[in-house]
Amino acid sequence: MTETIPLDQGDPRWVFPALTEAEAPAVEAALALAAGRIRRIATGLGVRAGRTGAGLEYHRNEWIVAATVTGFVETPDLLVVCSLGFPRRCGFDLSWGPPWRAGTEVEVAGEVVDGWEKWFGQPVAAAEGFAAAADRLTGRVNAAVRRGHRA
Repeated sequence: MTETIPLDQGDPRWVFPALTEAEAPAVEAALALAAGRIRRIATGLGVRAGRTGAGLEYHRNEWIVAATVTGFVETPDLLVVCSLGFPRRCGFDLSWGPPWRAGTEVEVAGEVVDGWEKWFGQPVAAAEGFAAAADRLTGRVNAAVRRGHRA
């Protein structure tokens, strides 16, 4: 069973287990920035951001510590997803990052119209790259809406 936890009620060490005290403020600030960007996209479309409305949510499995932080916005015709985590080959793979993967996707009427991903070796760079990816989504969503897709 996977548990969904709002960003402000979680711990960035679930994604970055070796996060140092010196790195934590920059990572937390970047994640908060990304959450705000996802919430703004949702507000502009007149919907809630994710399951909790927090913009970003941690996902924890009952058997392992959370491995991802994700934001999504969904309307009847549009799905916007932004995620940050480390790759796992299967459910039994308990390895941790690095690397971390930040990725985004915009889907319109079931078709992916925009996708982006980048890999990072350091927690601060990964979190800042994730915030930049969330910012990039704003323009991509606006372009999809301008092309006449119903939001």
